[in-house]
Amino acid sequence: MKPLITHIGLLEYEIGKMMSGRFTNQQFVRVSQVLKEKILIKTRYNYREISLDQPKLIRTVLMDINFELQLNVRRTGVLPAHYVFRKSTYDPLILEDIYVSPRFPKEIDPRFVNIYDSYGESMAFWMHPFRKKTNKFTSIRAGKYSGMRDKGIQIDQNLKNAFKILQYCWTDDQSLLFILGAPAALDLRCTLRLIEIQYLLLFRFWEKVWLDDFSVFTKPLIAMGYFELADVIAAISEMSAREVHEMHQLATKTYNQLQEEIGRLLDSAVYANHGDGPIPFFKLLYAQHRDFEQIVSSLKLKAEPDISNACEQLESQSAEMLNSLMTQRKEITPLT
Repeated sequence: MKPLITHIGLLEYEIGKMMSGRFTNQQFVRVSQVLKEKILIKTRYNYREISLDQPKLIRTVLMDINFELQLNVRRTGVLPAHYVFRKSTYDPLILEDIYVSPRFPKEIDPRFVNIYDSYGESMAFWMHPFRKKTNKFTSIRAGKYSGMRDKGIQIDQNLKNAFKILQYCWTDDQSLLFILGAPAALDLRCTLRLIEIQYLLLFRFWEKVWLDDFSVFTKPLIAMGYFELADVIAAISEMSAREVHEMHQLATKTYNQLQEEIGRLLDSAVYANHGDGPIPFFKLLYAQHRDFEQIVSSLKLKAEPDISNACEQLESQSAEMLNSLMTQRKEITPLT
């Protein structure tokens, strides 16, 4: 697979030269040549010749190397941008990024990636950012003399175990809130942690996961930094049926309260254009959420008095509700 990645890098280099002001016919021809040049790839069965202008063939060859390897190609203007990754065979999660073109379009909600295969478009959980975070935890479990391949398999399994929990915590109907609450935007940390726990409880994950030892979930989540989530799972594993039912009822109550607080934030007044009157924040957000990063930087939302006050109130209420859900938690010591 290395020759393919090297060749994609060469394509990016030639495109970079062309986009940096040297847009000549000669350079355009060079880019076309790189797209058509043959690349020799060794698979599990034989050697195959491919070229970057044959994405369907590349996908087939990658699967001959490893069933988990996939390729997505998107056009930016008239030129292709490539994304090579490993996806779990049975679950909708991306385990590892192999190569991402600098020009490959970024997702609006960074928790998910839209991928394309023979079945069409689908959404997958993007777990690659957690590989480094689980690396230390995995090396402790793998032992001093375990091989790198075994360690890689264990990292994959830890990510898959975490996914079994996060699939209930993360849904696409939360996307707007997660875009809004990102550190670079309004930094609603308590609110985002709260809604993840609420969804976990509202989906009644314990009815869908049959295990005596919930540590297979809690340990990877702790390594990834999801301490409250791990706390709740550990607590539920020791609760009676009545206590679990009460926890579910409390999650329903706090969820309704959270929606009211979020509604107050969205109703806050914001001045979108200099000299114009205020408009409700939700109108701006729903109309421009795909360019939200630009809105945050240009309008300086954190400096808007109504937005700032509403965020402070929302975070304060979220912290209280989060604390109410954590009162029966089992104490877990973070990894050092």
